[in-house]
Amino acid sequence: MLAPAHWRNLFPGSGTIHFAGKIGWPKSSGTITFSNGAIVLGKSCNLCTGFCTKLSIDVNKKILTASDTHAVLYYGTLSCPEAQFNFDNQWQLIYAHIPILIKNCLINWNRNITLGSGLCVCTYTPNSSNIDARLTLEKTHLASTIVAQVQQPQTLAHLWTQLPFNINLRVETKKPLRIHIPGLKTKAHAILYIQGPLSQPDGTGVITLHGGTMMLSSHPFTIINGTIHINLQRIEQSLVELIAQTTIQQHNVTLHVLGTLKNPIIKLTSSPILTEQQIMALLVAGSPETSLNTALPALITQTLTQLFSANHVATKANRIKFVPHLTDPTGTTGIAGAIEIDFSDRFKAKVEKNLDLKENLAVEVDYALSDELDLKAFKDNKGQIGGHAQIKFKW
Repeated sequence: MLAPAHWRNLFPGSGTIHFAGKIGWPKSSGTITFSNGAIVLGKSCNLCTGFCTKLSIDVNKKILTASDTHAVLYYGTLSCPEAQFNFDNQWQLIYAHIPILIKNCLINWNRNITLGSGLCVCTYTPNSSNIDARLTLEKTHLASTIVAQVQQPQTLAHLWTQLPFNINLRVETKKPLRIHIPGLKTKAHAILYIQGPLSQPDGTGVITLHGGTMMLSSHPFTIINGTIHINLQRIEQSLVELIAQTTIQQHNVTLHVLGTLKNPIIKLTSSPILTEQQIMALLVAGSPETSLNTALPALITQTLTQLFSANHVATKANRIKFVPHLTDPTGTTGIAGAIEIDFSDRFKAKVEKNLDLKENLAVEVDYALSDELDLKAFKDNKGQIGGHAQIKFKW
């Protein structure tokens, strides 16, 4: 009940707090211990099961000292050799210095797990409050995208905005962190520098991929090298470089990615030499001799046949939507209509017709063959038929 409500909500728990000491003038001292319980440390899936510190206060000098502080966690320990707090004549805090040693502490967020060690020093004055920290991630396993982890953790965001501190943080992985997410299995070394206000920090860093595989249209590509240069404030502008290779039908295919996370430039090459269209046909249809204009409609027709089987027609009917619109804002040239059909999260179709013309029928079909490869086939209102494929990545 001594802590503010938002702290109690973030760190719930119960236990026994015991104080033993000597009260005198002008100095007093004692020991505070926490036992017979546990305190949940936010959403980190770690618990504080024990706590002990020695306190001394000098009323004349208005100095409070906490020494030999140890916190025992379910996994890991926190310790502080000596923390000092200075007060003015009205007992308002004017200075604080708190060094914290972190050893093998478990942190879990959104199914991502890390064990970290390092040193964190917190200092406070009325004009400046700072946190300087150096952390080493000894073991890390990521279950979601790489870039999502270097953005501000949402589990503590509402608390951080209430702490008026500036941060100077260096984080580095001691052992390559394991990344197992859909379409990507690899190991990576990361080093991040984060600075600025704790509520909205800025930062840079480098993530280097070491081997592993990434899936593209059900084909495993071996990662030769990969680097992401992180820009924390504008994460979509972070630079990425990647080279990956695979072998399909005696063709060695190389994937080159260069650019920003938002707009990467993707290039496919092969040996023996093929055009990019032939390589895409090789990825999609298994043969460089197949035209995408032929392969994509064939794949989509096969999917349509499956979707319109007796077991699917009734369940898909509620995903059909008719969208009328004027072909000209003045309404003088007629009315057109479009039928949009969402067969599934991966398969969508759109048929558009100008109701004043006998021809002018346009058909567009989108099919997500996998999480990394989107296929599109179309027939425009001039009768031209075509298709193309789009590669996308999740970092």
